[in-house]
Amino acid sequence: MKKLPIIMILLAGLLLVVGCSDVMGPKTSTLTVSLQNELGEDIEGTVKVDGNEKTGSSVQFELLKAGDYTVNANAITYKEKSKQVTMDGEDTTVYITLEAAPIEDPSEPAQEPTDLSGATVVYSDATGGTAANVGTMNQFWYGSINYSEIDVSENNVAKYQYSGTAGECVGITFDPIDASSEEVIKLDVYVTDKMKKIAFKPVDSSDNGKEYSYTVGTDISANEWNTVTIDLSSSDLNTSSIAQLGVIIKKGGLAGQAMYLDNIYLK
Repeated sequence: MKKLPIIMILLAGLLLVVGCSDVMGPKTSTLTVSLQNELGEDIEGTVKVDGNEKTGSSVQFELLKAGDYTVNANAITYKEKSKQVTMDGEDTTVYITLEAAPIEDPSEPAQEPTDLSGATVVYSDATGGTAANVGTMNQFWYGSINYSEIDVSENNVAKYQYSGTAGECVGITFDPIDASSEEVIKLDVYVTDKMKKIAFKPVDSSDNGKEYSYTVGTDISANEWNTVTIDLSSSDLNTSSIAQLGVIIKKGGLAGQAMYLDNIYLK
């Protein structure tokens, strides 16, 4: 007979717990979404879950009830991606890898140079100067750069597309040029937005060369034409016999990114 009150107390406690649970409502949890590119690098983007939108490389959506959710993620110059996530009352983290969108070639050509008088021109549709006798625009040096020549508003442009191997390079070859009386090599450069670092390397007939590096975002800008000037007087090259110009993609970012060249000349 004495056990009955104990059982009643336990039942009352159970009912109290259930009642409190009903008052507090169903359990909720937090969903963390982190965005990365194909190299595993964090990228800034926009994430949308259940009508809520947040921006950043890692964002949180709190107080989510148990159930299925669609996560939509996008970032500038990347393809949009969706992912299904099931929340079961426990905090959850998901990683979404966004693929780079196809690159776009320049829509406009570089500005035509106005100082070609007396210059030795390696590559340009502009008139003026003396044309160099070019052997090839893409002699193999290292890696697998994909070379092509494209038309930009009826102007030929050399395109060097990154295959994914850091440091890959090719050489522009030509009959030796006596640049002893010329001070610089000039060229117009355009790089897509995920290219990180490029370089050019003048080489003389004795295979001596000097590399000049340019960081995208610091030395040159992406998605626009930049005029690069290489000071030959700062090198130990035999400037009376310049025979090649190396084109180097030191850090190409993602495979498929590209560098475009035009108006290459010694002045």
